Amino acid sequence: VKKYKGLNVRFWFGGLFPELYFEGSSKAHTLQKIADFYKIPKDKIIAFGDQHNDIEMIQWAHIGVAMKNTSEQLKEHADYITKKDNNHNGIYFALKDIFKKLKSK
Repeated sequence: VKKYKGLNVRFWFGGLFPELYFEGSSKAHTLQKIADFYKIPKDKIIAFGDQHNDIEMIQWAHIGVAMKNTSEQLKEHADYITKKDNNHNGIYFALKDIFKKLKSK
C-alpha cells in the first residue's frame, strides 16, 4: 500500500475485512460521479448505509437510509432508518415503504 501514493488501508470487524481507499475519496464522491456519468438527478438517489464510512454518502443522497443494526452515529444522519436489519431484508422493506410514500405524494 505504501508503494502507491494516497492509497490507504483500514480494517473493519477487528481486522477481518480490509478496505483500500484513496485519500480524499468517499462513497459520496463516487456516488455523485456515477450519478453525473449516467445523468441521474440527485432527487432520484437513495443510498443505504450500515457503517460510519457511509455517513457522507447518506448525507449526499436525496434519501439517506441507515440500516436498523447500524450505529447511532450513522442513524443521526439518516432520513430513514430501516425497520429490519441487513440480515432480514431491510433494504427490500425500506424500499417498499419509501416507494409507497413517494407514490402517495
